[in-house]
Amino acid sequence: VYLRWGLTMEALAGFVFAVILLAAAFIDLDQGIIPDRLTYPGIVLGLLLSFWTSGFLPSLYGTLAFGGLMFAIAFISNGGMGGGDIKMAGAIGAFTGIAGSAVTLIMASLLGSVFGLGVIAVKKGGRKTPVKFGPFLALSAYTAYLFADAIVAWYRGSFF
Repeated sequence: VYLRWGLTMEALAGFVFAVILLAAAFIDLDQGIIPDRLTYPGIVLGLLLSFWTSGFLPSLYGTLAFGGLMFAIAFISNGGMGGGDIKMAGAIGAFTGIAGSAVTLIMASLLGSVFGLGVIAVKKGGRKTPVKFGPFLALSAYTAYLFADAIVAWYRGSFF
């Protein structure tokens, strides 16, 4: 984060975001939950820091869009995704906006799918084996925070 932005508010926000993501990923791996005591403050801090970084409205839209999409996925899948993942998506949206949320969703889904297929391939599970999504969200969100603009620009240049 420091190498990307130096000593700026963007870097401070990135440090805060990285701590939230790391804690959420490891707690999810260990306990299978992403605690509200991380996600709710993450949403609030992301929205507050946005006044000095990306702007409040992009942050708010990211929170509502990504959190709302994950809620819809959880609802449609009948609980196939946990509430912690939904609230984590809201926090990610607060820090990354809509573009970063889209990059995060695509990357996390891809990483989670590859992992799930690997579990099936080595016969350690099946199609119904639960996969903890928090670590994939965290890794993808951190990458999106740093590089979403470049990834989106590359994508647009490659396909449009």
